[in-house]
Amino acid sequence: MFIATATAALEYGAMPYAKGVIDNFLNFYVRPDGMIWYRAVEIPATARMLSILAQYHSYSADHDLLLKYFTKAQAVASLLIERRAKSLEYKKTDARHGIPSGGDECRDGESISVMNHDELPLHWYASAAEMYRSFTDLGAVWVAIGGHAKRTDIVKHGKELLQMAPLLYSDLHISLNRTVGTSAGDRCWQLTAEPGVKQRSFRGFAEMFHSGALSSTQVADIYNSASGVAACGQARFLTMGSPSLGDGKASLSSPSAYGLGFGLLQHDMVERFLLHYFTMSAHAYTRGTFTTPESSNLADRDEPTVAYTAAAVTIVPIYLKWMLCFEEPQTRTLWLAKATPRDWLEVGEAPIAASGLTTRYGRVSFSLQASTNAIQAIGKLRGVYAVHANVSLPSTFGDGTGVVPDGGIRLRVRAPLDVGKMSKVSIGGVAWKSFDAKEETIDVARDQLIQPGAAIRLQSIIAVFRDTPRA
Repeated sequence: MFIATATAALEYGAMPYAKGVIDNFLNFYVRPDGMIWYRAVEIPATARMLSILAQYHSYSADHDLLLKYFTKAQAVASLLIERRAKSLEYKKTDARHGIPSGGDECRDGESISVMNHDELPLHWYASAAEMYRSFTDLGAVWVAIGGHAKRTDIVKHGKELLQMAPLLYSDLHISLNRTVGTSAGDRCWQLTAEPGVKQRSFRGFAEMFHSGALSSTQVADIYNSASGVAACGQARFLTMGSPSLGDGKASLSSPSAYGLGFGLLQHDMVERFLLHYFTMSAHAYTRGTFTTPESSNLADRDEPTVAYTAAAVTIVPIYLKWMLCFEEPQTRTLWLAKATPRDWLEVGEAPIAASGLTTRYGRVSFSLQASTNAIQAIGKLRGVYAVHANVSLPSTFGDGTGVVPDGGIRLRVRAPLDVGKMSKVSIGGVAWKSFDAKEETIDVARDQLIQPGAAIRLQSIIAVFRDTPRA
């Protein structure tokens, strides 16, 4: 519930609320030794908690809250580091080497007791993946905060996390490649480093997706096998592109989707993301009340749903934010309108408009609107389809005081298919060559973003598409 609530508050820019959620959780639910006052420890979720701290700081620049809880956050990181250290006792040829123990709360379909000191020693890839993400993000934050506060202990801890992050990434992929199986030519990626363990938790795959640590090939393979395309010996975990319970029914699992949409967007699997987004929108919520049962049967809506779960309420709003504004975690590219439905840019539709979107680089706003100008060409009336875009950046982009995305900004224009391909682009009234008609993207590199006048020029972007006969 903490991850869902804090993530939604951050993505929607409700910074005072986000601060309250984080403050309350660290104060009352995290023990001084880094353990959680709860029924179980879920290691990938514990690592995600540290990622949320990093995201909060990057959005708010609030040193004080993180300084207040540095000791607890360090204890959480130490707990994770200890689990990884234990895994190094295995030989380097063993798939468990470098993969922290602990993960989801079931094995072979049976619930197990995973109270703080009674967890079966499965080595979940989601734990290594989410640790890699949290150590990468929070390590940089601690170095910055420690330097600002003149705290050498904080800087030291941040550097330790940054040094460990690439080791986790390397061990993760070495182990994944050791345990991957094949069936009828399909690659079957595993949830754990243990051989012979049935793959029964889609939550683990969604957490792996959320870390941003997987390759495009791995994400595609997992999606295919979870959809039942590959004969990988797994239960079918996707129904209409969304997590199911793998119980042979068309049952939709609401709270286990987090990360699935993120991974699909990261690797530009837009149609799969939209299927997932609209499935969750239409079937994960009770009609008219916007509440979420833990699961429901898509095939038989007369079958009673499982009890309400608060953790799923914010899924669709978070996905909407990512659809409009997505921060690629590896290349640090800031995407705008990456996955908007094509009919949103039909001529006559209201503009796509997003204001004050929170990012690591400050608040960003943009709008997109389609239009046509009828002209006479070769005796036939034709329409020139164009999209007018306005991107408003923080003033800090151009004055040297702010953080600018290393991967630059990439604006996507997902126009209706019948208008043809993007043929020319102008920014600030000047022809712009950095666009990709196939990918439907307009690129503005980091160096171009910090040039004088760039912010003004980006408020006038025009993308013209190949002339298409109109009825």
